[in-house]
Formats: sequence, C-alpha cells, structure tokens
Amino acid sequence: MKYGLLKYAENKNCFNIGDYIQSLAAKQFLPQVGEYINREALAVYKGEKIKMILNGWFTHNISNWVPSDNIDPLFISFHINSTAAPFLLNDKAINYLKKYEPIGCRDHFTLDILTRKGIKAYFSGCLTLTLDSYKVKNILKEDKIYIVDPLYGYITIKKITTDYKAFIKSILDRSIFDLGKK
Repeated sequence: MKYGLLKYAENKNCFNIGDYIQSLAAKQFLPQVGEYINREALAVYKGEKIKMILNGWFTHNISNWVPSDNIDPLFISFHINSTAAPFLLNDKAINYLKKYEPIGCRDHFTLDILTRKGIKAYFSGCLTLTLDSYKVKNILKEDKIYIVDPLYGYITIKKITTDYKAFIKSILDRSIFDLGKK
C-alpha cells in the first residue's frame, strides 16, 4: 500500500511553518511516504490509491474539497474554521465525511459543527501533541528552546498589498497602523 503526506503550496506570499509541523507529526505514524500531495489539490489527485492522514486545516481552495476517491483518509486532528465551514460542509462534503467517520477533531468548534451536521466525531486534539515522543535519541536532545516563526502574523507591506481585500481588511481592522512597529 502506498502512503501519502500533505504538502503545502498555497502561494509565494503565505508560508506557515505550522503546516509542516503538522505533516511531521503525521509522518511519524507512516511506515514510509510514497507521495506528497498538496493540501490545495486533494480533489484532483489522480494517482494510485493512497492512504493518508488528513489532519489540520483545510483549505484555501474550496473548489478542491472533497478529496479524490483515490485517497483513503484517516481524519484525525481535523479542523474547520467558522469562515470556511459553510463551504466545506455542503451536502457532498457531509456525505464524504460520513463515509470515514468517526472524525477526530483538533478543537471543540469542529467537533460541535460536525456533530450538528450528523457526523460522528470525537475530540482528538492536535496531532502535534504526539511530537514529544518523536524518535530522537536522548543523547541527541539538548536543553535548548527554539522560537520558530514568531513574526508569522506580523503585518508587512507585502502582506497587505497582495490583493485589494487584504488592503481593505488592514484598514478596517486598523492593523495598517502597525506597519513598521516591532
């Protein structure tokens, strides 16, 4: 059986290292990775049948939801935010999720909304919580703390000028006035 892992290629202006940490958490449970599949293209996957852990947040490209029939998913640590819920939980998506229930949910909002839609679900928490047991020999561990991607949400000219919606939002939420502040 072939196993797949999520990769992320939304656009060159947006990079979330947390997505890759989510995949690292999933990878530790796979015997091997045969293919990396873009989260934004799950619906158009046409390769051979593949098993995948589908965890984390889905998706910028709502037209590419639900995943292809060639993907045999294990939904754990699944997350839907309130903005995406109306698009990701249409009738087709509800029927799809019911085929693979119970669905492990990263948060209580996702658990509640899936349950209200008649989908069997449970609270699993975030898959990254399993990383403390990641296979690193104790002799290689150090007492260091790493701060990773602390400026991810920091406002920049590039972020607010990617499109007119981002610019208008920065004016409305007044974040535009934080430009240059550290």
